[in-house]
Amino acid sequence: MNKKIIFVFVLLVLPLSILAFDFEEGGIYYDITGDKTVSVTKGDKKYAGSIVLPATVSHEGTSYAVTSVSERAFEMCGQLLSVTLQDGIGSIGEGAFASCTALTEVNLPSSIRTIGQEAFYATEALEEILLPEGLEHLGAGVFHYSCLSDVVVPSTVTKIDGGFMSGKYASSAGEPSFYVKSLQVAKNNPNYHSNTEQTAIIETSTGRLVQGCGSTVVPEEVKVIGNHAFFNCKSLETTLLPTGVEEIESKAFAGCASLRTLYCRATVPPACTTNMFGLSRDASQILSNCTLYVPTGCREAYEGHECWKRFKEIVEMDADVMGIELSVNTDQQPFRHIYDLQGRHMTATKHGVNIVDNRKIVIK
Repeated sequence: MNKKIIFVFVLLVLPLSILAFDFEEGGIYYDITGDKTVSVTKGDKKYAGSIVLPATVSHEGTSYAVTSVSERAFEMCGQLLSVTLQDGIGSIGEGAFASCTALTEVNLPSSIRTIGQEAFYATEALEEILLPEGLEHLGAGVFHYSCLSDVVVPSTVTKIDGGFMSGKYASSAGEPSFYVKSLQVAKNNPNYHSNTEQTAIIETSTGRLVQGCGSTVVPEEVKVIGNHAFFNCKSLETTLLPTGVEEIESKAFAGCASLRTLYCRATVPPACTTNMFGLSRDASQILSNCTLYVPTGCREAYEGHECWKRFKEIVEMDADVMGIELSVNTDQQPFRHIYDLQGRHMTATKHGVNIVDNRKIVIK
């Protein structure tokens, strides 16, 4: 008897869980969020093709303003090709378009103020997007695992939660890889700015580097490497942290599987968490393959630090090497005078530290 009651209960509840929306119009599902406002949500069918989200929608004689896209609304809609949001929509929820692997075009209105965490996570076909003026808040991981190679942060952005871009890397032979190459901020943004090479985004008031890429030269002004700043940056082989770096946040270098050399010029080991290189297995791979260079006389301090001591090799470097510059070019350049650190003449630069035209640089 009890089994029959349970079975009937499941049958009654199941349709309610599937049809978790208030109404549907024109193939788009909505939740009523206020007196005359609605949010686009998921329904009992996957979205596909090209979708236009309207500014208003009418249902049973009532007109509603469409003000947002709900969390996970389009998640894993593998046949969604393009989406256009009409003016009036102000926010995109967490994971709203996550894993829409065929999505190639996104058109955002000037009314957008917030793009939530991982909103476009794993949109593997998305190669470009225009972030409109008026946008104020970018959540962490918004474009992780997309094919975007560059982005321009509008002047109106006031808050970036953490690293929001990472490339898509080939998982099999013959598959192309996409790298983040350019990170720009509108010049009149009072809250964030780019470094000189436009390969990093920095919070102006705190010196927190919130987003970097494989060719980032970390400027001297940086005090904090933000969470997920270099997340999954598999093109990052060498990087130099300047003297003023005081803290490295969670998962700042997670997924940087190609990192082989890390120069840290800080005489006091920067504060950090044990997951700054990711979870245990991934972190172990990075730490076993990467050499940490620290200022002369500071190795003991780093070896006694809970996070930094995990490097397989920690090497002190002299004052001269501490003045190295980081080359952003991988191609051989027409330098006139090239020497190794022992003063031996070379015909071409090599990976690592070189003395080139009386300057010490790192060739990636």
